[in-house]
Amino acid sequence: GGALGAFGPPGTSIPERSPVYLAVTEDGRVLVSDRAQHGIFVYDADGNYLDTVMLSDLTLSEYLSEQLDDFSPTAEYTYNVAQGEIIYSAPNGGDVVLQPPADSGWAPLGVRLDHSGRMLVTDVALGQNVVYVYSEEAVSAEDWTDFPAPEMEFGQAGAGNGQFSFPNNAVVDSRGRFYVVDG
Repeated sequence: GGALGAFGPPGTSIPERSPVYLAVTEDGRVLVSDRAQHGIFVYDADGNYLDTVMLSDLTLSEYLSEQLDDFSPTAEYTYNVAQGEIIYSAPNGGDVVLQPPADSGWAPLGVRLDHSGRMLVTDVALGQNVVYVYSEEAVSAEDWTDFPAPEMEFGQAGAGNGQFSFPNNAVVDSRGRFYVVDG
């Protein structure tokens, strides 16, 4: 077969993207971790952009709703790390350009869903090397303008027990045990 289609983060070009892992929620949302953009991009089942997890506890729509009095989740908005700006296209016309939040060192790599719908994300930011676990309720919310912090996080940088050098991805078995692939 041939390709059925392609999609990428709006406002970015191919050299500015590096998609690594992909997961699909029960309702068909597609979650894509992107190393170059330092985020997890969220699309609907047809590949239409919905949102970006831009920090471990902050989505693009949540950030915009905090910054703009007239934010509408149905408006178009983009964030491109390489450009260092957020562009919000207001429904009534005109673009608003905003600075992104301060860099927290967020560098998601692995993204996966477990059997109960929780999202597992590995963060390989320098000095971080942790695994975040987000509740199924957070992942399946209608919109992410009130995105909660992870319900659990574990790991740290290092070579000892409970430490990771470069956690690529994580899975959970049927007994609730976590397995982390550490590069």
